[in-house]
Amino acid sequence: MLHAIGLKEIPKYINWTESFLLLDRLAKALSIPPWSDDEYLLSSLYRDLFNEIKLIGKSLNINIPEPVHYPGKEYFSSFTLGVLKILKGLASGG
Repeated sequence: MLHAIGLKEIPKYINWTESFLLLDRLAKALSIPPWSDDEYLLSSLYRDLFNEIKLIGKSLNINIPEPVHYPGKEYFSSFTLGVLKILKGLASGG
């Protein structure tokens, strides 16, 4: 049946509504001062969003680093790299 519609496997489930809402929150924070100018504030926001982004990452087989391992603004780079991987995964359709 899958081959008849051009699929090799069952597509992964991605809640696109939740994904877009989360990405919208990130985009707003990245474009509005004071967050846009402060890695520490963004790291704090990232910690708040961790559980949501972790679920999206899980559906794409992408591990998002745990914030507990990165004090202060050190979490900024690790989380950002995880989000970039997620964006690539979403762009390819999951």
